[in-house]
Amino acid sequence: GTICIMAFAGIELQRISLGALMIAMGMLVDNAIVVAEGMVIGVRRGLTPVEAAAQSARRTQYALLGATVIGILAFAPIGLSDDKSGHFLRSLFQVVGISLLLSWVLAITVVPLLGSYLLIQKKASNVDELYSGWGYVPYRKLIEFGLRRSWFVVMVIIGITVACVWGFGFVKQGFFPSTGTPQFFVDYYLPQGSDIHTTAARLEHVERVAKQYSEVTDVTSFIGRGPTRYGSMIRPEQPNPAYAHVVVAVQDIESLGVVMRRLGDDLEATSLDAQLQIRRSEFTPSGTSKIEARLSGPDAMVLRTLAGKILDVYLSHDLIDRKTDWRQPELQIVPRFDETRARIAGITRADVSQALALATLGVQIGLFRDADKLLPIVARAPSNERLDVSALPDRLVWSPAQQTHIPMSQIVSRFDLLPEDNTIYRRNRVRTLSALANAPLGHNVTETFNEIRHDVEAIEMPAGYRFEWGGEYESSQDAQRLLLRKVPLTFGIMLLITILMFGKLRQPLVIWLTVPMTVCGVVISLLATDLSFTFPSFLGFLSLSGMLIKNCIVLVDEIDQRMAEGRAELATIAEACVSRLRPVMLAAGTTIAGMSPLLADAFFREMAVCIMGGLAFATLLTLVAVPVFYRIAFARELARGERRDINPASAAATT
Repeated sequence: GTICIMAFAGIELQRISLGALMIAMGMLVDNAIVVAEGMVIGVRRGLTPVEAAAQSARRTQYALLGATVIGILAFAPIGLSDDKSGHFLRSLFQVVGISLLLSWVLAITVVPLLGSYLLIQKKASNVDELYSGWGYVPYRKLIEFGLRRSWFVVMVIIGITVACVWGFGFVKQGFFPSTGTPQFFVDYYLPQGSDIHTTAARLEHVERVAKQYSEVTDVTSFIGRGPTRYGSMIRPEQPNPAYAHVVVAVQDIESLGVVMRRLGDDLEATSLDAQLQIRRSEFTPSGTSKIEARLSGPDAMVLRTLAGKILDVYLSHDLIDRKTDWRQPELQIVPRFDETRARIAGITRADVSQALALATLGVQIGLFRDADKLLPIVARAPSNERLDVSALPDRLVWSPAQQTHIPMSQIVSRFDLLPEDNTIYRRNRVRTLSALANAPLGHNVTETFNEIRHDVEAIEMPAGYRFEWGGEYESSQDAQRLLLRKVPLTFGIMLLITILMFGKLRQPLVIWLTVPMTVCGVVISLLATDLSFTFPSFLGFLSLSGMLIKNCIVLVDEIDQRMAEGRAELATIAEACVSRLRPVMLAAGTTIAGMSPLLADAFFREMAVCIMGGLAFATLLTLVAVPVFYRIAFARELARGERRDINPASAAATT
């Protein structure tokens, strides 16, 4: 059903949507588990399969609908985000939403139908027989202890949560992980101004060195520009004759790091004038340089001076791939135009420019049509004349006023060889130069950035010049800021749904007090696996709240209905929690099991660890925390031991 709706909605099958199907596969059985659990208990109490199916569906359908919508809304911030990360991950929210809504529809229709056919009516059993299994007895004792010592249990839970929040500072930070594709890239830069034929000749040497390794299976080269953007994480280099891009494929991911280091050492020993950047393929949209210090101001020389100081800081911390995005100044032949003599000869700067173009690069004089292609017709001097720079003063310039050719030396006093900026980037129409670098191999980017940040920010900026951080730091901050901007809206809707479901404030308060516990399992699992807290991990952390609230709603709704059907006693709370132990544990277990295949995927690994560890630990805590919080929230009713009135929606569901 999900794939059918995806086809109609134009949602493609790709890495993110396939991962979303894996996530949804573990979550979509939660609703069916709750309904099936109610049917099994019903037939064990003596009801017919049809009566048990109808009663279970009526009793849980509205609670499951609200819980399902809340579970979907937990993924909504990334679906509503408008930045690059939101575009990259939007299908995750779409696919999970479609799957979970369909799972609720099937849970209240198909599951009761199948239960009415497959379940067998049994002799009525008492409560003690229904919940006498090996898992129920210790849980019942734990709940009874927690209800008697509620404030002590609350302090223990708060202590565990605070300790895990403190431990979050020891978790490695990141943005997007590297891919598992067994290939890497070589960005090869010759000095700015190098001819493209020189770049092509030097690239042949790079290819020969790369192909000599037995682990290399294929080498693909691009000269003068990067490859076509075949993926959203690919950011091709701007056209540049001094640039070449090489894609090296190896046999397996295990040999990737070894080949990268060996190739880098060999090329650095034989290409002293070239600048190399050897990097792995990554999911990140932040670009090839993770650390970027951006300088803005009016004067190019001042910007280069400031960038030089920042590059010195990079060097002192052993950063690699140090460069500026303006590259080196390129040597230019600059003619000194003699305005007075040119006016006498009737020649303008445009005439001199055209004559110099004819003698060097050429002048387009027409177009040649080849089917649907237009090829330029270029007139230029022969190659032996173009390559002789000393002959430029002897070139002739046509004078329209005198209708004759005049030697270039009559109107150009001299030719100077000067370095000039061939590439100038601007942001908001202000000249902006970026000092770029990467963390040393094997080092965490965030930790390296924190080490150099103070030293770079200590560089004094002249008046009129501005400094800001770019690279992975900026991309991560922008993505999280845009994501967090949507969090209050989605979490507000989730809170509103819980309030509307119960019609009161205390039940939603009990449920939402458990949300901070999600941090416990996340911190423990990331520290145990030594993985980084990346942007996908952050998304998984947000989605955990929806999964946890979904289980808590089922638990609190059962307590409410038991309290409405009987007396307000601690034993009633304990019985309700014990009756929901199996569906809550099965729902968490199936979600964790459904996430396990994603541990082998490079993109979803950190997210899977966060969800699996966070949900496992948080579920264990909430099975104790929810009844304890409920006991404190309804202490007055429990003290009186009265029957509580319930809202009309719950009454209708119970009836």
